[in-house]
Amino acid sequence: AAALQWLAQQPYVKPHELGLLGYSAGAMAGLDVVDPIAGSPASVPGLRAIVAYYPGCTGHHAAFPLPLLILDGSADDYFPPGPCQTLASNAHAMGRPVEIITYPGATHAFNQVSNHTRYMNGHALTYDPQATADADAKMKAFFAQYLH
Repeated sequence: AAALQWLAQQPYVKPHELGLLGYSAGAMAGLDVVDPIAGSPASVPGLRAIVAYYPGCTGHHAAFPLPLLILDGSADDYFPPGPCQTLASNAHAMGRPVEIITYPGATHAFNQVSNHTRYMNGHALTYDPQATADADAKMKAFFAQYLH
């Protein structure tokens, strides 16, 4: 929240059109900024939308006050998609603007370019160029919709 407040004060930034983008732990930090339990959404008045790539959603409340797009993979065994799917389903039931796109067969960090599967703490990380291209397009369209 403090970083967003600082950013909003910069002369090259539209302070009422802030978007937050995070990957993995960074995505979870982004969720914390607006989670009604963990964060304080009023402390970042210009924040308009959040995109979270493959976050862990366990422990987050579904009552997000801002539009949220979650991009994850069905084969993510680091942060499995189930908790995020539940969060999105609960958010929809509450009328909250939370979307989720789960890419079939995509792993954690599916958009990190590599020509081979890597392992982190025993979890497979495989680059998926099709999921990456689609997720990037969805992220850009989402921000274009909410930041204007």
